[in-house]
This record gives sequence, structure tokens and C-alpha cells, in this order.
Amino acid sequence: MILRLPYLLTKLRPQRPPPTSLAEVVGALPDDDRLALFKALSNDDCEELLYDWQFWARPGQLAPSGNWLCWLVLAGRGFGKTRMGAEWVKEKACLVAGLGPVLCAGHKKTPVRIALVSHTFADGRDVMIEGDSGILAQSPPDARPKWEPSRRKLTWPNGSTATLYSSEEPDQLRGPQHHFAWVDELAKWRAAYCKPSGVGDIRANAPRNEIYLRVFV
Repeated sequence: MILRLPYLLTKLRPQRPPPTSLAEVVGALPDDDRLALFKALSNDDCEELLYDWQFWARPGQLAPSGNWLCWLVLAGRGFGKTRMGAEWVKEKACLVAGLGPVLCAGHKKTPVRIALVSHTFADGRDVMIEGDSGILAQSPPDARPKWEPSRRKLTWPNGSTATLYSSEEPDQLRGPQHHFAWVDELAKWRAAYCKPSGVGDIRANAPRNEIYLRVFV
């Protein structure tokens, strides 16, 4: 979602020093400046701001730039790994496929297929999808995907889909093709070799075992 912010807010973006979020920069403004900033926002702007990850995220919580295959988040509790994964999936499903100009698999604005791979189906459902920092909670009402637990599938209004898989049933990933994947809690996996087929971009949460990390990368 591209936020329609007034010039004052967009001007703050390049001034954000790491590891500070843009929200923290705004919060540190003098009271009069901060009040003037928010008065300049329309109701729609304020609503969109609630779901603008570029505004709330610390620089280290944003996807790295460049041509990469695997983005690994190696961090402890409270870092915001689940929120990062949910926001990254949102971006790929909504910005890339339906609303943005970015190419995906050689096609413009084509619905994408995303793999959500967790330790167990229950973990994926409770954390990645239905959790407080999960995909459903962090999606704005007009771009919230439909969740079908029986099919383990999320479907966005633009046609993009995300399917939940369990590391305990790795053979389910043999065959289905995906443009992107969010891999969660890799260190818990018994089948560490499990990797979605046909995946272009992979995002993995922090593994606790270095062997698993080496096998995956």
C-alpha cells in the first residue's frame, strides 16, 4: 500500500538514522511540529498510516536491497520477526502482484503464489496467520486475505494466494510451485532439507542450530 502522505512526512524518510523507525522520528518531534504534521493528514491518510510498515519498521526490519535469494532473520525474542514476515508477505501479495509496478516471474501485476512453511500446521495458523503479529491482524480491511483453514490457504482480493505447509509433512512441498516463501522457526524442523519447489525468494526466521542454517543456505 502506497501511503499518500504530505510533503512534510515524506521529507523525514531520508533523515531517519538507524536503527530508528520513522514513527520514532515523528514521536521525537517537538509537540507543535508533530501536531501540525498529523493535522495535515486526512482521515484516509491516518487509517493507511496504521498499516504502513515503512513508517513503523526499524531499518533492520525491512527486506534487504539487491538481488538475493534468501533473507535470513537471526534474532532473539521480541525483535519482531513474525511481524517482519507478515509484512513481507503482505508486500509480495499486495504491492508486487496487484497494486505495484514490480515484475514478478516476468509478468506485471500477476497474482503470486506464496508458501508459508512452519514447524507444524498449528504453529503456522496460530502465529503466522492468526497471531497478533500475523498476516490477518496486520492487513488493512480493504486488502485482508480470505482465510480458509480447511484448505490451509489465504486468498487476497487481487487473486494472490498463500498456502500453509508443515515441516512435518515435507512431501507436500514436492510439486507445488511458488514465487515466494516465508519459512518460520527453521531450527525446530526435523526435515531440515525441506524447501518449496519453484521458489524465487525465501525469507527464513532465526534458526538455533548452525547445521540447519548451513543445510538451508
